[in-house]
This record gives sequence, structure tokens and C-alpha cells, in this order.
Amino acid sequence: QSSVVEIRRLQQIARNKLPLVICQVGKAFRNEISPRHGLIRTREFNMAEVQIFFDPEYPDYDDKFESVRKYRLRFLPAYAREAGEVVEMTCEEALEEGYTINKLVTYWLALYQKLMTEDYGFPLEKVRYYELNEHERAHYARAHWDLQIYSEDLGWVEVVNNAYRTDHDVIGHSRLSGRELKLYSEKRKQSIVPHMYEPSIGIDRLILHLLLLNYRREGERVVEKLPRRLAPIDVAVFPLVNKPELIKAASEIYGTLLEDFEAFYDESGSIGRRYRRMDEIGTPVCVTVDYQTLEDKTVTLRDRDTMAQVRVHVDELKTAIKRFIAGEPLEKLGTPMG
Repeated sequence: QSSVVEIRRLQQIARNKLPLVICQVGKAFRNEISPRHGLIRTREFNMAEVQIFFDPEYPDYDDKFESVRKYRLRFLPAYAREAGEVVEMTCEEALEEGYTINKLVTYWLALYQKLMTEDYGFPLEKVRYYELNEHERAHYARAHWDLQIYSEDLGWVEVVNNAYRTDHDVIGHSRLSGRELKLYSEKRKQSIVPHMYEPSIGIDRLILHLLLLNYRREGERVVEKLPRRLAPIDVAVFPLVNKPELIKAASEIYGTLLEDFEAFYDESGSIGRRYRRMDEIGTPVCVTVDYQTLEDKTVTLRDRDTMAQVRVHVDELKTAIKRFIAGEPLEKLGTPMG
């Protein structure tokens, strides 16, 4: 792996500190004999990998571990697999029982579970760490957990691969390259062969599960209720009808919003149809320019999820959209309509 080959140079850039955390995002390829299940089993896919190189005797994660000490992790241990019984334990309990090996590994397990549930919005009961037993994990891995997410369509699917790969990668690259790949440990005052812990996210799978989780059919309306800050488009701008004066005002507002947001402009079709298009792709808020805009410089803001609308002055529009994307309810941002 390129991150292993470059660790000595990267540690110099990081001022010789351990643990050394490297992140990389890119495409991966696999000789998948039978591609299936849409984005689940493909020959080409996108990954976000984190490699943490550390001194196994001094992982040095005390402060970070304290922030998650009482946080509860959800495991499906290998011994409980047949019964399908998820075991919940605090990070402190998992560490004391030797289940999660050290504070560094425990912290990263908590971080990814929190990412899935608190940031991406997956219900806690639909997230678990599936433990691979000694016959399933790679021969060099001391421990391996797959973070899985459940959906009605696909069942339990791995989205984050969490492997404690020990020193296998570093020793392997050193042997084949003929170059020593040791890192300096301040605690031991000498160069050591570091261990590596690697969480890897399957980006395509994660996006698919976000779409499945948030897909709704509400009567004739189809809506993707994505978390507001994860939506690919932040805001859409529409003139109420296809009239030159409204198009001019809407275009000016759209140009201003482009400075701060991923914005989209549309003037074709009825206003109801334009709202539906944005609902289907998860755009959280729409701005509509109408004849009242020309009189008092207010526009309407429409909430994707509730379809409620408020009027906001153009001068306060950017602030209102930022607050809405950050999670504030629409009714606090302007004058309710209807």
C-alpha cells in the first residue's frame, strides 16, 4: 500500500509524532466473479481509508479515549452469531474485557459508530459491529470487525471494514523493497516497527444505504429525506412563473447564493412540479420568487420534509438558509405562510 511505502516521509512531515494517521480516498478494483446487488458487489468502487500507525506498547490515546469511555458499542460477537444476539457494552467495558485490544482501537470503533448514527442518521438498532472469527479474518489480523448497516432491501451489509493488521504490511514492504520502514517512538527513544489499524469505508455502499434509509413515498410524492447537510444540492431557486421580471429577480438571487451554497436554478414547468423534482433528489429547501418579492424584497422558503413555507427578506436569506441546513426549524426563520 502506498501509505505504508511513504510512512517515513509522512512521519517527518508530521514532526516525528506517533500515532501517525493517514487518510486517502480513491478507486479500488476487485476481480469480482459475479457482480450483483447494485452497488454492493462491483469490480470498481470508491473507498475512504484511514491507516493509523502506532507503537503497540504505547498507543497514546488516553485523552481521546476519555471522550468515549462511557459510549456504548454494539457488537455481534462470533460466539453469539447463531443466536443473532447483539451485545452492548461501553468502551470502557470492551477494553477491560480485552475485546477491543487497546484504547486506540476502541476509540476508532466508537468514532465510526457515532459517525453512522449521529452524523449520518442511521438508527442505532440498525448498526452493529460483526466480529470475524479466526477462520474468517486475514491470517495477519489480530482482530477484525465489520461495521454493518441493516436495510429492508439488503439485510445486513458491511460498510466499514475495521482490521487490526499488526505489523504485517510494514514488514512485508520492508522485506520486498529492501528498505527499513521503522518509525521513531518518543516513548521508547528508538525506532520501532509500527503496527497498523485500518478502518476502510465503502463509499458507494454507504451512499446507497443513505438513499435507502431516507427514501419515502407519501401519496403521490416521492422524497429523499436526507440529512440536510448531506444533500447534494443545498437550495433551489425558482421564479413562481415564467415572467421576465420574476426570472431576472430569481437569477440575481441564485447568483448570490452560489457564493455560499450548492444551488440549483429551474424555471421550467409548474412550480409544483419543480418542488417535486427537488423532493426526489433530497434538496432540503427551495426559494421561490413571486410578485410580492418585487414589492417588498421577501421570498418564500419551503421545507422539503413538511412542505411548510415562510417569508424571508432577501437580505437575511443566506443566514436563514445556513441556519436551516444546520438544523433549525423553518418556522423560526421567517414569517409563516398560510
